[in-house]
Amino acid sequence: MGIFDRFRKPTGKSLLEQLKSVYALEEKTPYESSIMGEWWEGRIGDRSIAFQNRGRGLAVFVGKAEEISDIYLVRRSAGRPVPADASAAHIERIAGPEGKALASQFYLGALPQGRFDFPQLRLPALRDGIPQFSSSVQEVMLFESLLGLNLITDPTATLETMRADVKLALVMIEALDPANPA
Repeated sequence: MGIFDRFRKPTGKSLLEQLKSVYALEEKTPYESSIMGEWWEGRIGDRSIAFQNRGRGLAVFVGKAEEISDIYLVRRSAGRPVPADASAAHIERIAGPEGKALASQFYLGALPQGRFDFPQLRLPALRDGIPQFSSSVQEVMLFESLLGLNLITDPTATLETMRADVKLALVMIEALDPANPA
């Protein structure tokens, strides 16, 4: 491997190109006016799915994309210091002892003022599902209506991990859907 090999364009299809084929994505204008940039959208059953390039990773939108996130989770990592006020204690308090895996992998990236609760994190589909996202998923945002979520990935995402992550996200959206009481 020569010194300039790292600057060469990959010869295979990019992840987004592969996803376009797998999910029959079409380039569209985002229906949420706050979302800017190239938007590739498709459907899985009655749910919308969309992808955007975000620098070195992808933004994945499953369900109804909105401007405002209600719950924002960030993956813990050695390279990303956890803010003092984002301790695992918040998730442990909310999700209970069953949420230990969730609290060990993610922290709340934004906290409301005063005493707060996110009962959605006690739903088994979320509490147990979020820790099952591939390690390429660095951020998870649930939108205010709870009818959609946004995943931000790093460059380690592959077609296989994206397919599994999208499948998990669909299960979560189904569990949150008020028209689908558990």
